[in-house]
Amino acid sequence: MSNIVNLLKTRKRINELLNKDDDIWSTIEPKFSLGMITRDNDKVSKKFLKAYYYDCYEPVRAKLFGNKKNLDSHEEHYIILYSNRRFIDQYANYFLYSSPNESKSIILALASFPQSVTSLCLNNDLSSPLSFTAILTATMAFYFAHKHYKQYFNNSTQGDKIILSLVGNNFILPYSCQTVYEQKHIKDKSQKQVLENNAIKDIKDKEL
Repeated sequence: MSNIVNLLKTRKRINELLNKDDDIWSTIEPKFSLGMITRDNDKVSKKFLKAYYYDCYEPVRAKLFGNKKNLDSHEEHYIILYSNRRFIDQYANYFLYSSPNESKSIILALASFPQSVTSLCLNNDLSSPLSFTAILTATMAFYFAHKHYKQYFNNSTQGDKIILSLVGNNFILPYSCQTVYEQKHIKDKSQKQVLENNAIKDIKDKEL
């Protein structure tokens, strides 16, 4: 049961991140993609990217180097190394050892069980609306389980693609994270400093 609770908490957290800073992310080219040969590719890619950036890359970089803009290769390596470790600690169970389809099937299967039990206890009639809902829920659970295993045996698993993005030569992931970080924390800070300097200059000019 604790695994299901953690799964729901993780899904809620990721959904909170999905629309953050879309004005910045929409300008990043090339777009990051896990490259899975499924219809879930774009959705999973976005979830992974946002979870990795906001809960791993951004806090790690802020802690190690703050708003330093020009990082050398060793500093960039440290950020990626610790970000990857943080991601494994926080999101391995959700992204690597399960998939959205598997998660949906588990949740729907659990939901169908109390529905069917309640229906049988109340009227023992499989044609009742509650029984119909339970059967429909169980059918949907089976459908998502089938999708999950079909994807698994096609050698295009979500976990494999994410591992390749973390430790492989996919430069787009760190590039995207670095670009967004600079736009959020360095460019904004420099612009703010310019405005403050101009304000100070105006005050001094008035005093003179």
